Amino acid sequence: MLNCKADPTLKDYFRDKVHFADFLNGIYFSGRQVLSTEHLSVVDTDMSTVVEGKKGTVSFNRNRDVIMKDNQNGIYVLNAIEN
Repeated sequence: MLNCKADPTLKDYFRDKVHFADFLNGIYFSGRQVLSTEHLSVVDTDMSTVVEGKKGTVSFNRNRDVIMKDNQNGIYVLNAIEN
């Protein structure tokens, strides 16, 4: 029996562009090969921003397990997977 945690194992699995594209093609496009590995690029999974509002300044810091940018004819889409 393997002694490994699911979250790190799935992070490693979905960092592979082939696995990432296959998963999203299955979810978004019923298995049609729309997303291609050659159009995917890995994005830093740590994202932060600062928002100024009526109640003051608030900072946000978010992490996702895997984020990839997809370039479809000059249109960019960020796809993220959270295990």
